[in-house]
Amino acid sequence: MSKSQVVSYVDAGIYFKLIEFGSKNGFKTLSTVVNHILKEYFSGLDQQEQAVSNLNKVIQHYEKVNMELKSQIEHLKLDKGVEK
Repeated sequence: MSKSQVVSYVDAGIYFKLIEFGSKNGFKTLSTVVNHILKEYFSGLDQQEQAVSNLNKVIQHYEKVNMELKSQIEHLKLDKGVEK
């Protein structure tokens, strides 16, 4: 896999946090630290988007079920002559 170069200037506090993170997690270069953090970040976004999509499907399903139940209740009321 080919890699593209990204140049960034970060605040000193961020730089030292990157160095500390790399040291604690056994990364040998700052480049691998940044690559790992970005992979994790974007992977999390993909998972979040998938979760939102799945929840929207569940919501749509139960909205449909709710409408069907309301319709059935109305038909039962009409069959029994119950007024609204």
